Amino acid sequence: MMQLAWSAAAAEAAASGHEFIETEHVLIGMTAVSKALPLAADGLGFSAEQLHDAAREQDILRQVLAKTLVAPEAMRRELRKALGGTGGGPRDGRISRSAACKAVFASAAELSDYKPSVTALQFLKAALLNPGHALKQALEQLGNTAFQLSEALDAAETSAAPAASERLAPGEPKRHHFPSNPLWGKAGT
Repeated sequence: MMQLAWSAAAAEAAASGHEFIETEHVLIGMTAVSKALPLAADGLGFSAEQLHDAAREQDILRQVLAKTLVAPEAMRRELRKALGGTGGGPRDGRISRSAACKAVFASAAELSDYKPSVTALQFLKAALLNPGHALKQALEQLGNTAFQLSEALDAAETSAAPAASERLAPGEPKRHHFPSNPLWGKAGT
């Protein structure tokens, strides 16, 4: 799913005239993945398994947003308003991540125990740990806070807790549940 979200984020940032891809652009892309899923098999060469995993992850994201009474479309709209548009765009035609966005990806990678790919849910959790001004503003307009969305995400994580055989033994260091979930820890989603 993140491959699709990343493509959408780059297009969103460029189209709105931003010099960098911000965390909020990636979140916009994550909420728009359902639009791109039908094109993913043909245009991006996704396997049936990758499409299935991306669709399931998108469903989980929708459920998390629904718990806070936020529609993905409303989230996109408010994030776009909060980000605004500069009209300038990237200087040399190439667009890359901002320092803040890179920090969120690094935090998400840590949440994944440095698996080959970061999932959308790990990225969202990382973004909520230290939300930027635009994300805070968008959530406020939607009647939510980063804490409320984080609580809904934690509830989704708890409902997908590992089986008893995967739980930590006494004295083992605590890890996040995301990497032990077969859907969220899979490469290419």
